[in-house]
Amino acid sequence: MQLVGNWPIKGKFKKIKFVQIHFFMTTTSIKQKLHNYLEVADSKKLKALYTIIEADIEDISSNYTKEFKVKLDERNSRFKTGKAVVVSAKDSQKRIQKIIKSSKP
Repeated sequence: MQLVGNWPIKGKFKKIKFVQIHFFMTTTSIKQKLHNYLEVADSKKLKALYTIIEADIEDISSNYTKEFKVKLDERNSRFKTGKAVVVSAKDSQKRIQKIIKSSKP
């Protein structure tokens, strides 16, 4: 698909063709590419990107209360120090199956 339009360039209108390129990336690969880019981007580009998504970032972070953030930090700290009781996905699935079986008449 081509998009054609007249665009002002140096005070004059010029006909420009835009070609739409179709490519598909998974969300995971997009996140990884963005993460890698952010690690090496200069401050001017970082500020520009931040300006574009600032409102979304503020909306997401404002959804958590201070108490909830404190609780998350405590849990994260316990996990990192090995003090948290952690159940693997496999063990969790076994527990769920056991509960389901025991609840059947």
